[in-house]
Amino acid sequence: MKNLFWKSAALIVLLASPVMAADLAVRTPAPAPLPPRQDWSGIYVGLEGGYGWGKQSTDAISPGDEFAPVVIDNVASEVFQLTPPLFFPDLAVPSIKQNGWLFGGFFGAQKQWGNWIFGIEGDIDGANIKGSGTTASSTSSNVANFSNASGSAGVGTSCVASPCFTLNHNVSLDSKIDALASLSGKVGWSFAPDWLIYGTGGAAFAHVANTFISTESAVIAPQFTAFCLSFTCIFPNNSSLNTRPWCSASNISTMDFQIRRSHSATTPEESSPSELKRT
Repeated sequence: MKNLFWKSAALIVLLASPVMAADLAVRTPAPAPLPPRQDWSGIYVGLEGGYGWGKQSTDAISPGDEFAPVVIDNVASEVFQLTPPLFFPDLAVPSIKQNGWLFGGFFGAQKQWGNWIFGIEGDIDGANIKGSGTTASSTSSNVANFSNASGSAGVGTSCVASPCFTLNHNVSLDSKIDALASLSGKVGWSFAPDWLIYGTGGAAFAHVANTFISTESAVIAPQFTAFCLSFTCIFPNNSSLNTRPWCSASNISTMDFQIRRSHSATTPEESSPSELKRT
């Protein structure tokens, strides 16, 4: 009887053991800590360099000046002007292509609020981006007719071997960008710890130096020079005349940011308005 009791007790213990094990709490490992959030706040500076190119186009016209010689009849003391008047040809200011290097630095500062990033950035560069262009045209007249103020009398001549007057007009444009700068704001969104998408917008500046030169020159035929030996021929400051087989004159206009005009007469012997008198 005693032996039977111990066997029963052992069976009860064995049967109860699985139930007790199932009731025990299971220990799970603690979750890994979240990675620290990336903070895009800060200040940054750096160097930059590169190559720039572009095209400068314009529809501006350089108008030709009037070519207005005067003939004086010393016997009748009468003044005759060129009729009809002649003008140097108009010229379109040339379009030019520019290219060259640039080098400078950039800077910026930004602050993060949640996933949003706001900032400001800018840059400034020295540059040597430049280009140039020229255009030229000429017009001529084989006839040189002069009339008095009332149009009642006149003198003149025609030239056979070559035009009495050949009027040349040359235009050149040189352009150089020597400095560039920009300043802009930044707005961004950080959608992952190591990722940022952003956009910028602002203003850009360039220092551009344009040099515009307009040169007008008149070539006068020997036949008209011989005609002037019978009169006093006076030419304006944009022309000259002498007793050589030919003569030329120039009228130069320049522009550097703003137009400023300067006239000069050139001749091998004198720089004042030219004059030939009958002897």
